[in-house]
Amino acid sequence: MSYGEIGFLLGALPGMGLILRNMRQGRSLQKRVEAVAWKDHDWNDTQLSHEQQLRLMTNPQRYIDSDDSPEMVEAKKQLIAALPAFWWRHWTGGAVVFAGAITGTVIGNSIG
Repeated sequence: MSYGEIGFLLGALPGMGLILRNMRQGRSLQKRVEAVAWKDHDWNDTQLSHEQQLRLMTNPQRYIDSDDSPEMVEAKKQLIAALPAFWWRHWTGGAVVFAGAITGTVIGNSIG
């Protein structure tokens, strides 16, 4: 493996760490909604299809149903409120991966 390849991987690692941490935080929010759904004996509607995920991103208020319990509404509101920050951190992590990989490659190639 060349120095450029090693630099690429090492440069991309911090951004990947940010993305993975963000995904773990998002999953913990989703687990809260799942816990309420199971407690209410409701179906687990956090396991969304791709179409439902797109609707959640474009019109999040449609995610809350009129027959949801108050606990479910609150859990879903927390999830919806966290979406903008989630996507911001995800895009930032992607930018860090991109910049780090390029910088690492340049530094690796200049060393080797």
